[in-house]
Amino acid sequence: MRFSLHEWRKQVTYFKRNNFKDLQKVRGIVNTIAFFIVWGYAGYFIANRADKSAKETGIPHSLQVAQIIGNKYITKWNLNTGETEQIDVDQALVEKEIEARKQVLEQRRLREEARQASLITNTKS
Repeated sequence: MRFSLHEWRKQVTYFKRNNFKDLQKVRGIVNTIAFFIVWGYAGYFIANRADKSAKETGIPHSLQVAQIIGNKYITKWNLNTGETEQIDVDQALVEKEIEARKQVLEQRRLREEARQASLITNTKS
């Protein structure tokens, strides 16, 4: 038995009417799963981006957020001991910047030494 397009659409409409509650439940389940997949991936992407930024700059993410928000201090809480410690954001950022500058200068010095060594070996041969 062949259905025409009109008959086929009528059958689908009847099916939807008869199974409306079940279809709504399935639709809700599918939408819930899709919601968690999409937002889970978005959160994962954002967290990795923040982590990557913290690794590249050498500044912890908590300090970056505090700087953006404009907080002067952040509180670090040790889970094991329950002790809290106030960290001055500006001072910590200055220390991290000094460390980064020292690291850049060290890399530059090593490159310069390698270049000098290669120039010396080139002139000897």
